[in-house]
Amino acid sequence: MRPRLRLPDAVELFTTLFRQAGYSVYLSDKGRYQQRSADLWGGFDLLAQDLGHAGIRRLLDGWRETSKDGTEPGLMAGTRRFLTWEDCQTLLGDEADMPLGVLIGRYLDNRILRRGYVLRCATCSDLSWYPLEDVASSFTCRRCWSTATPTYERTPGGQPDLTISYDLNEVVFQLLHHNGRVPIAALDRLRDGSTSFLAAPEMSLTPAEGAGSSGPEVDVLAICDGRIHVGEVKVASQLSKSPKEERRIISRILAAATAVTADVVVFGTAAPRWAPSTRTRIETALDQEQFELAILEGL
Repeated sequence: MRPRLRLPDAVELFTTLFRQAGYSVYLSDKGRYQQRSADLWGGFDLLAQDLGHAGIRRLLDGWRETSKDGTEPGLMAGTRRFLTWEDCQTLLGDEADMPLGVLIGRYLDNRILRRGYVLRCATCSDLSWYPLEDVASSFTCRRCWSTATPTYERTPGGQPDLTISYDLNEVVFQLLHHNGRVPIAALDRLRDGSTSFLAAPEMSLTPAEGAGSSGPEVDVLAICDGRIHVGEVKVASQLSKSPKEERRIISRILAAATAVTADVVVFGTAAPRWAPSTRTRIETALDQEQFELAILEGL
């Protein structure tokens, strides 16, 4: 009988490489958010495509808005914002490549969004969001457990109680809250123009011999056209405000790159440019190494 051939995925490949180099390795919180979000979207390609679309990114960021002054679309209930159809239209604007109904329908089918109502309890005045399936002719208040009847009285945001609104999946919310768009944008930039591409979500490393010591969280792990890429990405134009901390971050990424015999070390920023001092430190450190340097800006 011929053995069955199974190709390992990127997580297995990088886990094996780091363990062979003496690291304990696991997906970080942000790595798990990225992995699960990619599953919800139906693949990394589709997730990166939507997060790279200005209108869709603005729509998704709408659920993260925390202002309570009524100037932003949506209604705050507790610490979260919920968007109506009209709010979604406002945020998406005219930039989408598909009608809003198609986009919302896809997100509902993939459990990226849920429908429900923002309701106020007549007994304790709590204002909360309830999934559609939890509301019939009455609902149970989450705070005081009273049975309440939905009404058409208006909420503080000016919406009738029974206006359908949408809730964003918690995993996607956390991905955006922790700036998970930036490493995804870096991976998408690396993938562009390549003929073969594998990527793993962010991983946390701990040196096996250093009990209690922590290694780096590696934002970028990819195999692009057979070449291993390892790197760090930031929202800001600096790795850190402290020169000493910047050198430490660079050193830890170089150690991770050495562990997996990387070909390319990546440093990316969402800012238009790296700060000159930061870029100089990166280039100076890489001048003494065998790795190729990839600088990504404006992610």
